[in-house]
Parts: sequence; C-alpha cells; structure tokens
Amino acid sequence: MKRIAGVMAAFICYGSVSLAQTDNQIIDKPINSTRQLEMIDSISVALNEFYIFPDVAKEIEKYIRKQYHEDTYQNIASTKTFTEKLTDDIRLVSKDAHLSVEFKSDEYFASPCPH
Repeated sequence: MKRIAGVMAAFICYGSVSLAQTDNQIIDKPINSTRQLEMIDSISVALNEFYIFPDVAKEIEKYIRKQYHEDTYQNIASTKTFTEKLTDDIRLVSKDAHLSVEFKSDEYFASPCPH
C-alpha cells in the first residue's frame, strides 16, 4: 500500500490516499490511529515531493502531524470523516481550495484512467 500510484495534473496519489479534485468514487471504511498515521505519512510524502509550494507543503505536514499527536483525530473512526477533516486542515494551512484528500479503493487505482 506504500507506493506511489500516480501523478496527473492536480491529482497526486500515494497508496489508497489521493490529493485531488473531487470525484464520485470515494469509499468509506473503518479507520484506526495506525492507519491515520499511515495516511498522514503518505500525504506528507506526496505534498513534499509534488506540491508546487514546498514551504507550504512543509507547513501542512507540520500542522497535520501536530493535530495527530494532540489527538485531534483520535475519535474519528471512518475514512470519510477523517479525509474530510484532513481536507479542512490542509486547506486551513494552504489556503488552496483545490487540495482535498480522498480515500479510494485499490480497484480505483487498478482501473485505466478515463481520457
């Protein structure tokens, strides 16, 4: 699951977490703190590697890691709720309404991209 799945325009993927414009293929699954941290790690890697503003990417990473360590995400038990909260936090720091976090199935990444 820890692999870069693809990068296209405003679409950065890492494993089953994507930073992207909205799509209707979002799924919801249970999540625990270990998986939350894995998602934060994945998002941080993708942002630091591909986001156009490297200093902002570092600020986003710093903020969401702080939120995690302060147990802000502790009571969130679904991927949908967690990714919505991450989206809010990322947009709060970046002021970039184009960034969002979505959890998608592995089947989504295995299917061919629409042209």
